[in-house]
Amino acid sequence: SSVYVKNLKESAKGNDNINFLGYQYGRVLQELFANCSLFVFPSKVEGMPVVLLEAMSFAKPIIFSDIPANIEVADGVAIPFRCGDIDDLSQKLRYALENLSLCYELGEKARERVKKEYHWDKIVHATEEVYHSLFR
Repeated sequence: SSVYVKNLKESAKGNDNINFLGYQYGRVLQELFANCSLFVFPSKVEGMPVVLLEAMSFAKPIIFSDIPANIEVADGVAIPFRCGDIDDLSQKLRYALENLSLCYELGEKARERVKKEYHWDKIVHATEEVYHSLFR
């Protein structure tokens, strides 16, 4: 909500390490993914977590909320935290920063999972199979 965003911006006022970029897409979004050191995905509700898949494709360390959709996509290749638990998120951030080499290994595994499981060719083939099975 706008009140929440306003409060966040007020809390971050004067902190040059926090930037509110608004909605990003295309080349700018790709540059943000490519240049980030760590990606945090604190979503509370997701169907298919496309943003998480995008982040995984850049082989970056990822910390994500443990909602079912995210677990299905990133379990074992990224670091989960209990959804809504700021203390757990803080602990996982600290862990990631203290274990960067392990996190980068997870990032590489995440990219491989996206290539193997979520490549568009595979998705198209699976969708075609569903349609063919409906018309048999």
